[in-house]
Amino acid sequence: EAESRRRFVDWGVFHVEPEFVGYWRRLRQVVQQRNALLKQPRSDAQLLGWTALLVQLSMHIQQLRLQYITGFVQYLNVLLGEDAKCFQVQLEQGWPADQALDTCLDRGLEQDKRMGFTRFGAHRADLKLLYNGQLAKQVLSRGQKKLFNARLMMAQLKHLFRDHARQSISLLDDLSAELDEENRYKIYQSLNDLQSQVFITGVQLDPVLVSNEFSLKMFHVERGALIESSGCEMNI
Repeated sequence: EAESRRRFVDWGVFHVEPEFVGYWRRLRQVVQQRNALLKQPRSDAQLLGWTALLVQLSMHIQQLRLQYITGFVQYLNVLLGEDAKCFQVQLEQGWPADQALDTCLDRGLEQDKRMGFTRFGAHRADLKLLYNGQLAKQVLSRGQKKLFNARLMMAQLKHLFRDHARQSISLLDDLSAELDEENRYKIYQSLNDLQSQVFITGVQLDPVLVSNEFSLKMFHVERGALIESSGCEMNI
């Protein structure tokens, strides 16, 4: 799960910070090389150089991630409305907040060798999502989780569109499951405001889409073929 949350953040940073992808790719290479050296005897001299590079890259990546999260959270808070006071989004950098990364790597070298991988660095970062101080995944219902995840993604798209004038293609599947009409409407309206292309799939046509007169083209699958539907009664 940490990997998927980290990937969520990095997708956003990638699209707004051109230099990020270079740092990210280089970090992956450095971690792989350092992990290989950790499993080899008498490799301390080589590890020094790779560790220094790991620290340098991690600091660059952490700075870019923090800058992105600062802008992203502003849009998330707007989408959350009154619930914003209950939710907190924290970026965990991948090493203890009260210690320098080079110190962590130096002190943890022997354990890294025993375990065979690098335990500290930007490659171990995580996005911590809290609700009233507790992990959101542990206290929210399935419907609340789905709504919160949708708002996370909407905040990402709004940040990309409003601050960087870039549009995305959005894919939604079976949004009506576990979300009431009011919350579905808010999501549809937010996507409509972005003026981007949206693909929505489901076993039935959501009445919210029809009753609020969104501009739609509807299709259904018939014997494996995708056919445009002229009637709102058709599945999409």
